[in-house]
Amino acid sequence: MIQEIAPRFQKLTQEMLADVEKYVIQGRMDSISIYPLLKHDYLNQPIYMKDLYNAVYQFHKKNNLGDGDASQMLQLLMDWKDSESLWIIKTQLDPISRRLVSLLWMSPIQRELYNQYNDIVIVDSTYNTN
Repeated sequence: MIQEIAPRFQKLTQEMLADVEKYVIQGRMDSISIYPLLKHDYLNQPIYMKDLYNAVYQFHKKNNLGDGDASQMLQLLMDWKDSESLWIIKTQLDPISRRLVSLLWMSPIQRELYNQYNDIVIVDSTYNTN
């Protein structure tokens, strides 16, 4: 009973941490994706989301995983918007994993063309192909 309540017993084991590190670094997975894998592999051990979030955060921070393709592209778009305010950039992030879910941008030229030819819109939309 005390092991279920006391915070000092709510830690991830070293084996769990090794698995989490592997999933984060090699698999580039988030807490939501890792949780069911840990629950499957460690049936008799309680796994608390707060501990898992903290471990994933520490591995991200330690290995500087923030500079992926999406973050580089988003940074480039934001730099362009800083230099010319007519850019439109709309993002949507997953509230838990903070992953980029959707991104929309329009350059100043695209905005001008849309104003001239608003009856024709071509959208190049790619979903879940990575």
